[in-house]
Amino acid sequence: MLGDKWTPNESRLISSNSGARKIPARFGKVTLGCEYGAIQVPLEAHYRPLQFDVAQPDWFESVSALVISYSCLPWFNIDWFAQALGMTRRTLQRNLKARGLVFKQMKEQARLHKAMELLAYTDLSVAEISWQVGYTDLSNFNRAFKKRCGITPANYRNSLLER
Repeated sequence: MLGDKWTPNESRLISSNSGARKIPARFGKVTLGCEYGAIQVPLEAHYRPLQFDVAQPDWFESVSALVISYSCLPWFNIDWFAQALGMTRRTLQRNLKARGLVFKQMKEQARLHKAMELLAYTDLSVAEISWQVGYTDLSNFNRAFKKRCGITPANYRNSLLER
């Protein structure tokens, strides 16, 4: 990117070790004992930073992605999630309701979608999958899976193998 002959104007090192004083001159002016490490890269006079159109992330998309990420945690519940988002449970519920959503349904959907992936693409046992997607009780997992998919997890896997 910068080429093999570039040299920083300045290098800042956290270390205050006197051995660090043997740093080659090509590292520019070296300052030791800094709060952070950094290098100053020389730029051409005509350099202009790239302009990016930074779109504001959609709140709902961000929350949905977080639900998918955290849904496998056994302690993942609306109170924990609302606190992680810096809002009250009621505010989270209102924001989701504005989109016609319910937290519990989002969490279950994320867990069961992940379970379907694991059933399809791994050899993990149903018990292991139930644990990996956040269920602490196998029978609760089986019941939720059957309610959503109409068949048990084992039958779902078998139906995939028959294809």
